[in-house]
Amino acid sequence: MSDEIKKDGKKTPLIVLGVICVAAIVGAVIYLVLDGIGVIGKKDQKATGGDADKPGSSVVSDYRDKVIKVGDYKNFSYDAFVEEVTDEELADYYEDVLTYCKQVGLSYYEKDDSRDGTEIKDGDTVNIDYTGYLDGEAFEGGADTGFDLTIGSNRFIDGFESSLVGKKVGETVDINVTFPDPYDNNPDMAGKPVVFTVKINYIGKEIELTPDNIYNLVFNFTSKEEMEQNVIKDMLEMKRQSHEIEMQENYINHIVEGSEFADLTKEAEDYAGRIISMLEQNVTSMGYDFSQYITSQYQFGSVDEYKAALQKDCLDEIKRSGVLNVISDTENIVMSEDDFNSIALEVISDYNSTDVAAYQSSYDEMYGQGAFRQYMFDIYAIETLFDKYAVEKPAIATGADAE
Repeated sequence: MSDEIKKDGKKTPLIVLGVICVAAIVGAVIYLVLDGIGVIGKKDQKATGGDADKPGSSVVSDYRDKVIKVGDYKNFSYDAFVEEVTDEELADYYEDVLTYCKQVGLSYYEKDDSRDGTEIKDGDTVNIDYTGYLDGEAFEGGADTGFDLTIGSNRFIDGFESSLVGKKVGETVDINVTFPDPYDNNPDMAGKPVVFTVKINYIGKEIELTPDNIYNLVFNFTSKEEMEQNVIKDMLEMKRQSHEIEMQENYINHIVEGSEFADLTKEAEDYAGRIISMLEQNVTSMGYDFSQYITSQYQFGSVDEYKAALQKDCLDEIKRSGVLNVISDTENIVMSEDDFNSIALEVISDYNSTDVAAYQSSYDEMYGQGAFRQYMFDIYAIETLFDKYAVEKPAIATGADAE
């Protein structure tokens, strides 16, 4: 449908296969990358590979000095990825799609033969072809074919929908309306009288979406089998990525568990305090009660309960940061500017951003100068160490392959 004659200028929501969340794939795997907490509030920052402002360098925190002993990072084996999508996962995928369609009000219609010969009434969904004319000439953006319009939805400019009430399937009618003034969709049409020639194709009835018809209605595949092939391919890629993230997480945990640290209680409390202070400032600036926000949005019983959980997470990240910095010194791990930009683009894309410099500036303003580069460096170091030292376990044969 053209935006030209729509009253509100809003478009019908579209579904893209890749944006639907498939909860059945692997559950919540959190990529606890080290986020540069060591540089927050630090004045005597060190650098790996040169000054922090130079390409390829990264500010490194003093938390390395809290590491008494580094755990074994050269001997780690991890489970091989199992390339499989189960029937249950596919069923859950279909359920997620149908739930999403219902939530956003996505509807499809087919001809209702029982309504042939009956008059259109308010609330009916009619399938129409229309063309708009200004001074006898069809104007750009004023035409569409096979459009489903629910009478009374106020999707079109005033007078269009009401003029179809009482008409019948098969009729072609001329509707005289005047564009509102002002008209933001197209200021050139504001206040101008036009005529729409409308052919009423049929009165529709809503189609119930099922796993057997969404392939065509929602995703425009030629068959359910074709859709499933694409779904399985995407799910396997997501599972593969999640598996890699989980194995890297296990690798870092393995190193930290074998390491020894000086007392980091105060550091964890200070870091958690900074996070809470920033969060409270943002929440209250929006007019919300901080305590109620924590209990309702984060599902904690109280702010104190949230603080305790946050301090534990901060302690874990501080340990990881310190250990990773010490190992990076030993292994002489230096991130190039190309690596920095590549990782940064991947990270900020999750937040619908493509401007690395702008995102880096905002991040550093909040967490401290050099924090974003440290964040990217830690991701790079984790991947580098994992690729160098982690060894995949042989896959265990199952079923007929085990014989």
